[in-house]
Amino acid sequence: MDGFRSNPAARGPLTLAGNALPKALVTLLILGALLLSVQPASGLTVEPANVTLDIGPGQTYDLPLLVSLVPGEPGGSFSLGVSGLGQSPLDGNYTAVEADSDAGGTSARTFITVDPAIIQLKPGGSAEVKAVIRVPADARDGGRYAAIQVRPEGTDSGQSPVLIPVLLTLEGGNITETGEITTITFTSNESGEDFQVGTFFQDTGNHDIPGAINTVDLEDTGGAVVATARGVSPENALIPGQEVQFSATVKGGIPSGAVKLVSRIGKGDGTLLAEQEESLQAGETTGPGQSWPVGAPGFGVPLAIFAAAALARRAKRPPPGPEAGALPGSQVPVFK
Repeated sequence: MDGFRSNPAARGPLTLAGNALPKALVTLLILGALLLSVQPASGLTVEPANVTLDIGPGQTYDLPLLVSLVPGEPGGSFSLGVSGLGQSPLDGNYTAVEADSDAGGTSARTFITVDPAIIQLKPGGSAEVKAVIRVPADARDGGRYAAIQVRPEGTDSGQSPVLIPVLLTLEGGNITETGEITTITFTSNESGEDFQVGTFFQDTGNHDIPGAINTVDLEDTGGAVVATARGVSPENALIPGQEVQFSATVKGGIPSGAVKLVSRIGKGDGTLLAEQEESLQAGETTGPGQSWPVGAPGFGVPLAIFAAAALARRAKRPPPGPEAGALPGSQVPVFK
């Protein structure tokens, strides 16, 4: 599969996500249910697991896909379709975005078709599928993003859907990597327990940002740094228009004399993307006042509730741009 570069960080089962609901209570219930539920392990695999490709305006690219089912898994019919590409705000995992919500100017959903749209698989069997990427002649600058989904037909198959992220970069175009910190949330107490900081960052440029880094400094009245922590970064590249949380832990709580918190998001080469500061004092709390789990892998329920409350407080933002125009006569299977 010459010309296609895999991104190992994007591998793994991915969970479909719908639009964020505005009401805090509903958001909390949904996030709690997702985190408490156990998704069935999927015996369905697709190669390549993800696609990263440089594309040219007006060009067409054929992408062969191999869909396989491990022995012992129930066979049957499987559907293939194309959706927009989004990210979970809690951990940056890639998610599918339905057509009616995929209104960003960096969408590649309408560029891609798959054939056939339905395949039959026996246990241990495989099938070849071709995805065709047709780039409009007027496509310019930055990146374009979509996802190919493979999912079992019917609701009782026991199989999880598989998502293949597609990250495209237009050759010779202008690339902007910019962003803004939309919200900083933090917990505190006076007992010297660990102090947790959540920084929500939105990619406002026209291209994905890989390897973004978060640092948090606590400063005294003279501007001297009295404590610092490095945030846990999402494994996946940040997609334009998406908002993702970085989490950092300052061990031992707020140091004596700390009056200001400064959170920064930057690239691995030292380029600063965004910076925001908040005043603080011992005993102050934003969010529901629950500490996040420290040292545990992933994000636990307390952290989800904490982040959900922050999400519920943020103003709803409009889509980042007009929807990319569909190709004349193109038919794109999309999951509703």
